[in-house]
Amino acid sequence: MDMNQNRDKEQYERARSEFDRLRGEDKAVFLLEATVASVARGVETLGRQVAEALENAFRPPQSEPASQPDHPAAPFAGEDPGTLGPDPVPPVA
Repeated sequence: MDMNQNRDKEQYERARSEFDRLRGEDKAVFLLEATVASVARGVETLGRQVAEALENAFRPPQSEPASQPDHPAAPFAGEDPGTLGPDPVPPVA
């Protein structure tokens, strides 16, 4: 084992020994607090991941824009090329 592993093992053994000395009620409180803290960290991480996924989903693509034709599209049959829609219906007399 290297020095870091030895230190980690010693810290674990000390924490475990201290935990074993706690009263039953204190052990339950400690475990509940540790569980809540772990869940909170998990929810925070999940929130960041969801936010990143949403940003990626709604971000416009970074590709080059499609080239525009040199001439406008031909109008549909019955459309006046100078308007946005079909020719207006003449009023009934």
